[in-house]
Amino acid sequence: MGEKYPEAARRHLEDSKYLLDDERWDNSAYLAGYVIECSIKALITTPYAPDGVDVYKIGHDIQTLAGHLVPRPPVFPPLANLTFRSPPAGPSTPCQ
Repeated sequence: MGEKYPEAARRHLEDSKYLLDDERWDNSAYLAGYVIECSIKALITTPYAPDGVDVYKIGHDIQTLAGHLVPRPPVFPPLANLTFRSPPAGPSTPCQ
């Protein structure tokens, strides 16, 4: 059974936005990474994809995944209309 990468990307994007709105920056950014990964995997597993790309062997290596991208018609609607809030200005040490 094939993975449903477009649906997973949309689901992770929605969750990432909720976490961002709740000012949970690290978790939002973490899920945003999955949005990128699932989006790339969706693109390279479409009927337009080159033959022989095994996304399971590539795993989570974004650079290798992106290396398999070739110009093709868009699969997702443009994400340019999405707006994200920036973290508040000022001193912040979320990783300490």
